Parts: sequence; C-alpha cells; structure tokens
Amino acid sequence: MKNYFLMVVKILLFFSYSLNSQNLGSLKSKIDWLTPILISDTAFAQYAIPAMSVKNTDNIIIPYIQSPFRSPDYRNKNVYISYLKDGLQSEPINLTNNFYNSNWPIIKTDRNGITHLIWGYALVDPNSIRHIISTDVYYSYYNDKIWSDPISIFHKETINGTNSYAGPGKLRLDSKNRVHILWQAIDSTGLHIYHLIEENCLWGEIEELPFISADYDYVFDKNDRLHMVYLRPVIGQGSDVNSVFYRYSDDYGRKWSDSVLVHRSFLFRALNVQILLDKKNSIHILWSKHLSGSEFVSETLYHSHSSDGKTWVSPTSILHAVEDGILYFNAAIDGNDKIHLFYDQWASLFTPPVKICYTYWDGINWSIPSDEFNNSQMPRIEIDSLNFLHLIFASQVGGYKYYTRTTNPLITSVGEKKNNLPDKYELFQNFPNPFNPSTVINYRIKAGSHVTLKVYDLLGKEVATLVDGYQDAGEYKTQFSILNSQLSSGIYFYKIKAGDFIETKKMVFLK
Repeated sequence: MKNYFLMVVKILLFFSYSLNSQNLGSLKSKIDWLTPILISDTAFAQYAIPAMSVKNTDNIIIPYIQSPFRSPDYRNKNVYISYLKDGLQSEPINLTNNFYNSNWPIIKTDRNGITHLIWGYALVDPNSIRHIISTDVYYSYYNDKIWSDPISIFHKETINGTNSYAGPGKLRLDSKNRVHILWQAIDSTGLHIYHLIEENCLWGEIEELPFISADYDYVFDKNDRLHMVYLRPVIGQGSDVNSVFYRYSDDYGRKWSDSVLVHRSFLFRALNVQILLDKKNSIHILWSKHLSGSEFVSETLYHSHSSDGKTWVSPTSILHAVEDGILYFNAAIDGNDKIHLFYDQWASLFTPPVKICYTYWDGINWSIPSDEFNNSQMPRIEIDSLNFLHLIFASQVGGYKYYTRTTNPLITSVGEKKNNLPDKYELFQNFPNPFNPSTVINYRIKAGSHVTLKVYDLLGKEVATLVDGYQDAGEYKTQFSILNSQLSSGIYFYKIKAGDFIETKKMVFLK
C-alpha cells in the first residue's frame, strides 16, 4: 500500500512539473565549455568529492585522493595537489605522504591569496586495505609557492565504531578575511556540528554548535551575519524526516536566532541543502528531496528565498520532471544574481547511465535542464571575479577527476567594458583624513597581480602591511586602524605596488 501511494505521488508530481515546464521553454540553458582536462586517473571516488580553489581565471588548485587500489602502493590513500595555470597542468604533489587513509579534501583561497586545505585522516595499518574510522581533521596552507606542514586541528576518539569525521567540511570567509570551517562529527546520538575560526593561518578554540543535523550549509553576508540552513525533523509533530530550517547568528555562532521552518518534508525527507546570498542580501536555499522512500537518493530539487529570513517564498520545484537518482548538486550566483545549478542524474539508484545536468534561475523561473556531460557525476562549481564559471567533476566509472570552464564569461555587455573592470591603476586618498583611530583606503587594479599596500612613518620605517597577496582586477578597499597601537600623532605614508604600478600618498593621524 505504501509503495502504491508513493508511485501515485510521483505520477502526480510528474504531470505537475510537465505543465509548469510548458511556460519555460524560452529559457535556454545550454552553455559552452573548454575541452575538459583530466586531473586524476586514480580510479576511486568514494570519500573524495571533487574540490578546487579558483585563485583567478587561469590559476586553479585542485586537491584529490589517490586510490588505495593503485600501484606502486595500493594502500597509499593520500591527498595530492595539482595546479592548472594558463591551461597547463603541473606535476602532482603528494601533500600527505604516508598519511594513510586521508579523505574528504576541501579547499579555499582567501583574499590575500593564501590557500587553505582541510581533510579528514585516519591512522591505518599499512598492511590493511580496510577503511579505518577518521578521527582527525588536518590542515595545511599554501603561501608563496610553499605548503605548510600538515597539523591536526581536531581529534576525537571513536565511539561505538562510528566515524568521527562525517563527510567534507565547509570553508567560508568572513569580512575580516578569516576562514571558518564547519564539519560534522557523529556519535551514537547523531551528527554534531563543530566550528573553528582561522586568522593568519592560526586556529582558535573548537566550538560545538547547538545543532544535530543530517546536512547543513552556511554563508556570511557583508555585515558578517552568519546565515545557516540545516535539516532535522519537526520535533513532536507526527511523521517528519529532515525538514528544512533556517537560523542566523551575529556573533560568529555563539548565539543564534530562533529557528524558522522553511519547508516541512513529512515522510519525503530532504537529503542535501545549500544556502546562497545575492547582491541585495536576499537569502536563497536549495535542497534535494526524495519522493520514493529512499534514504540515499533524491528525485527532485527545490528552491525558496527570503529578504529577511523570516518570511519565505513558497518552495519552487527546480526540475520540470521527476528525475531518478539525483545524488549531488551544487549552485553558485553570478554578478547579475542569476543562480547556476548543476546536478548528476542517474537512470536509477547507482545504475548507469549517469550524466551532469545544468539549469539556471533568472530571478523568476528555472530553465529547462540541459545535459552537459554524459557518464559523469559529482559536479562542483565556482564563479570567478571575471564571471567565468569553473566546473570540476568525476567520471561515472572509476571516479577520474576532470576540470573545465566556460569559454566566455557568464555576463557580457555589448558595447560596454566587460564586467566594468578598471581601465587603469589608481590609489585614492584615504578617508577620513586626518583620522582617529581608523581610516579607509580605496584602490583600483587594472589587471590581476600580486598587490602590496604598506604604511610607513616619516623616516621610511614600515609600520603596517595592509595587503600582501594576489588580487584579480577590480576595485578594493581596506582599513588602517591605530587602535591599541603605540604610534604617535603625525604624518604617515601608504604605498601600493601592483605589477609595475607604484604610488604613494600621505595621511595624517591625530590623537
């Protein structure tokens, strides 16, 4: 009886989506790609969802896991790093040599050009090929062409044979350029979410957040409000599995707002969830949902959005037909607040053929999905500052990793300067000036380059480094503060170097 009921639901949903799609045929979703580059032929995908860091359009860093079933050492499951610069791939680097059973790499480059890498790790007997429970989260950073030695930032003893590090964590940047990592650890009571904050490549204290969640995602807005979406049942209200909830925090996760129910799942559980912010600070939540009773695979995707986090637009089906076997999806917002979404679609659960599909939201409707890559799965995307869309994915069989990007930017304007990028270098006068205790410095960069912005006293002694790292072409601002400083009142100079451009300006500090 239950299976019959579920079948009827799927049929009704199919016709509903088909009717909706009749009004959306004008939304074309096919896009053009560069020829995909084979990054890794490790023939292993489990515990290694594709990941990448887009430093700029032609500078990509990709971590991946080497197979335990590949010679010369079939037991060696390490994190490897591959670089793509100007379309050329470097020789891979074994970052975790002899760190057996590494898994779930995630990566993020901050606004100073420092790349941060996180992965799970389990001590394993080299004579064994069985999977050993991950009890550690490890960290390494890349700066000035050198990777730091890996350090453990989290350790937890195994509990009843459960996996202490459950899947990849999530890295985000706040407005202060600090890296935040949230990850899940599992014990007999469920999946607990932990939080760590990095500053200058040093990590603070671990905090356990007040969530037990099947899946989650978070993002910081321009005012450093932490927006969180997570999946859990509606407690004490009948049959319910993994409904969608939203909360926010204004102090980096120490205190939280009341939870808001965005969507109630009832028996048809939500499985994976993602949160995005547009330029207007509106919040977008996307999630996958099963319709057939499966705990591991969904057949549809939903989208809801809110301007304040309190009132949510009724969820819209992203797909216009019921699909079989959606395991992974990933979305990003471009400079025009257009949402781009990729997902893998299986013929049925874990049954070939599988393909990567693409759809987008234009602010009103979702386009009819297009097939982008056959025999492929696990899409992950990123949009760079020039609005090129980058995609990394795995092959259907063996988990080979591939990378590609769009042939053109997502946003182009006929007769206008592309993406409104600066046509010259400029360093502006700080404001306010004179100042006490802080001032803001604005500047423009014509082309991507290594940028330094430093402050000097009258004798030419360096007193502060405000910027030191690679930056894409664009407009930037940074703050210089003399809080808790022994500097005296007087004249100071700030100097920028970006490629061949050098300029110095004067500012005055008054106590």
